[in-house]
Amino acid sequence: MAGPASLHAEVCLHVGDSQFVLPLCPDTIFSTKPRQTGHIAPARTLLRLGEDTGFDMQLLPDATVPAAEDAKLSLPDGWQFEAAPAASSTGMSGRVTLASDARAGHYRIHATLADEPVYTAQELAYAHIRRQTRFSRAAADIALVDTAGLDGLTIGWIDGGVDEAHHWAGQLGAQIVQLDDSDLQSGSFDGLDVLVAGVFAGGTRPVNQSMRYIRPWIEAGGHFVSQYHRPVDNWDRATSSPLPLQPGTPSIRWRVTDASAPVQMLQPDHPLFAGPNPITDKDFGGWIKERGLYFASEWDQAYVPLLAMSDSGEKPLEGSLLAAEIGAGSHVHCALNLFYQMDHMVVGAFRLFANLLTPFNGK
Repeated sequence: MAGPASLHAEVCLHVGDSQFVLPLCPDTIFSTKPRQTGHIAPARTLLRLGEDTGFDMQLLPDATVPAAEDAKLSLPDGWQFEAAPAASSTGMSGRVTLASDARAGHYRIHATLADEPVYTAQELAYAHIRRQTRFSRAAADIALVDTAGLDGLTIGWIDGGVDEAHHWAGQLGAQIVQLDDSDLQSGSFDGLDVLVAGVFAGGTRPVNQSMRYIRPWIEAGGHFVSQYHRPVDNWDRATSSPLPLQPGTPSIRWRVTDASAPVQMLQPDHPLFAGPNPITDKDFGGWIKERGLYFASEWDQAYVPLLAMSDSGEKPLEGSLLAAEIGAGSHVHCALNLFYQMDHMVVGAFRLFANLLTPFNGK
């Protein structure tokens, strides 16, 4: 058990010849804090190389700040920031313009006020720990990606409340329609080009009950993408997917935890790798945390396994990315942890994500 905070009170109780001491800690830990605190908005920005030339940005301090000219951004070489006229002394806003020769990659921008770094405060308050505050450098992360967009596609999203991949699909130009349970239970998919079941969606949404509508919609030309699910997410081999498919158990044996594990493309000429972005080994570089989890262990013969990978010393797994043509449409099941990669600005993940959401029929 951790000792009491450096600033605390002790209550002493004497019972006969015995003394009992109870240390009492303050609800709020007394500590120092940086001179300048605030945050940069937006915290994460996706830009398409050759399409986007800049983006708007705000520095939002937690208190009244010095004049705008005392605020500075640590920009990559050749990037420019033009501040908007200051409406008040509570922040700074403006537009960042990229260098004409900017290359694809992940960029991070920091801020200073009066030549001192700005930090972002994060409050932590849980029942099992004392309230505390963590400070980290205020930052904005930018992914500049050489990728085709999803302009012109209308995507129906079955959100499981776990990931924000729909946000990135919207940033790539797609029109996102969040489907509610009544849409699923009535098969209201008119006007949709693509249908996506988010991570763990089947655990809280009626995906199984709606498969009787999803399957005919696919056969008529729809493109269905399912992200990874656990067996406990109401997964049923026959009704959670348009064709039989089963996540492996125990789950720890059906994942690749090494984020840099080699990836073999089993079908390099498959439409999902051919376009709209040509996928190469480079797109699997720079991943973090893991490759994926809850890989499929069994699937219908109509599915084509597209990737093989494994942790060191283990047998290669082929259930991370499966694709099938079903009638005039298609289904892609993806157990790669793409949403986490995109949230952390991994460039190749955006390129692969755009391909997975693009309809194909293999012809």
